[in-house]
Amino acid sequence: MKNRAIQLRLLALIDNNEEASVHNQCHTCQLRLIPISSLENLYQWECYKDGFIIMFTHDKEKNPAIGRLTEIYQLSRCEAVCALHFIQTPSISDIATNSYRSPETVRNHLKRTMQKMEVHNQAELMKKLIALAAL
Repeated sequence: MKNRAIQLRLLALIDNNEEASVHNQCHTCQLRLIPISSLENLYQWECYKDGFIIMFTHDKEKNPAIGRLTEIYQLSRCEAVCALHFIQTPSISDIATNSYRSPETVRNHLKRTMQKMEVHNQAELMKKLIALAAL
């Protein structure tokens, strides 16, 4: 990592076992630190350090991952938004609250997303979404 201050901030968060978003030099880009303990069924070797995943995210309005999801997997914008919320919190009720949708609608969006992305469980979905969001 080129920015030493951001690197030190991330390492301090890891030492304190905290989940957080850290703004990068760009105003719309963020580094998101996710403890592996908050995600089920991911293997230890997929982590950055001490059980954490570092993910690059963007401002919701300008997030290029939405475009990639709609272009590559033909997801609707609502399905793509729910999928990106799923990365941040795998809880259906939290996604529903944060995206102002009913839990049943979120469940349906994620189900169709899994079908279109050809994955069979939420862990596979999470892996694909994290990889796609990191591009």
